[in-house]
Order: sequence, then C-alpha cells, then structure tokens
Amino acid sequence: MVVVDDNGDMVFGDVNDASKRRQTYFCAFSFVPAATPTDVLEIIGAANKVVEVVSIRISGASASTNGYRISLLRRSTLNTGGTPTSQTIVSAASTNTASGVTVRSYTANPSGLGTLVGGVTEEVLTLLSTTAATFRTPNDLLLSRTDASQGVILSSATDTLCVNLQGVATAPTRLDFSIIFREYIGA
Repeated sequence: MVVVDDNGDMVFGDVNDASKRRQTYFCAFSFVPAATPTDVLEIIGAANKVVEVVSIRISGASASTNGYRISLLRRSTLNTGGTPTSQTIVSAASTNTASGVTVRSYTANPSGLGTLVGGVTEEVLTLLSTTAATFRTPNDLLLSRTDASQGVILSSATDTLCVNLQGVATAPTRLDFSIIFREYIGA
C-alpha cells in the first residue's frame, strides 16, 4: 500500500517504517565541457535503491549563438576514462540519508562510453553568445516528470542516464545543469 506520511513523503507499506520513504535530492552546477563533447553528464544509479530522475534543466553559453542537438541516453554500463568530476548532491531534508547516486560532469570526453540501451529524448538546446548585449541564458527542460508520468528509473549502480552533445565541433563555453531526483529506499 502507498500512503503519504505527515511530512508529505510517499511511503510504501507501513507509514511508520522510515526505511521505505521517498527521499528527494538536488544537484546544480556549471562547467566547461570538452572541445567536441560527447557525454557531458552521467547520473549513476545506486546499489540497493530505486532512483527516479524527475527533472533535468540545462542552460549555458556559447562563443556565438548556436543550437545544439542534445540527447538524453540510457546506458547499462558506466562510462570510462575522460575527466569526470563528481558533483555535490544536496538533500531536500536534513533527515534524509546520504544519497547513493553519483552525478558526474566531463571536461574531457570519456574514452569509453557505456553500453547504450537507447535514447530517452532528443532536443535542440539554443545557447546565446556570451558577448550579446542582451545576454540571457535560456533554461531548457530536458526531462520533466509531471504528476501523470514517471521519471527515468535507475535500478542499479551500473544503470546510468547521460546527456550527450554528439561531438559537435563548436562546443559551448559553459553548461549549467539543475537536476532533481528521488531515491526510494526499501521499494
């Protein structure tokens, strides 16, 4: 049975069993991607937890106004090599356990991309020039879970969700990400 407890958390089974609660986390950061970027972001699932990625926002800047074809890809193995940086994950509640998820950005492309399961979505991201007099960064929504839909579920520590820029020749000068995900413990 699924119920909502006094804190507004969805609980599977006994409302008093804190081990089965949904816990929400945020991750926001900026970085400079590789010159011909492939996977620029990798969200890695957690062992013994079900992870639901509910929102990914992406924005940034470019040397000149450009449109970039970006893909949200599901992989069944982790990327290898490159220069990954693990990003800070912030809990929505101080009572949440530490997140088991790893979020990595790449400033040098992975030398080995994980095994592709398939594409989740593909979009065009428009980035404005950093020199434009009216510089305003678009904030595009790459993934958004609504109440009527399910986010992307990662069910193991090798299950990943990646943002890929398809090796474009004119790379963005900066990318900004804002990610929201949930962990279901004991689900």
